[in-house]
Amino acid sequence: MITDDLASSPKMIRARVRLIAWERGLTARQVAPALKAASNLRSSLSTSAILRFARRHAVSTDWLLFGCLQGLRRMKQMALEEAL
Repeated sequence: MITDDLASSPKMIRARVRLIAWERGLTARQVAPALKAASNLRSSLSTSAILRFARRHAVSTDWLLFGCLQGLRRMKQMALEEAL
């Protein structure tokens, strides 16, 4: 469940989506559904759009939704292992 703290606010989720887009060279079209969904997290359709984005781009949902640094660490570790 998403809490009302700052890390899981729609603004911060959108910021993390934009960060992934910048880092991976994604187009505006590729991130538009996740950015739109982050504005309305009370909807199950919005949540599923964010989860699809996370799966499609191999993003930790812990980090994307809650700002969990352990999720970010796991995501970076998986990327390093795939590069080897």
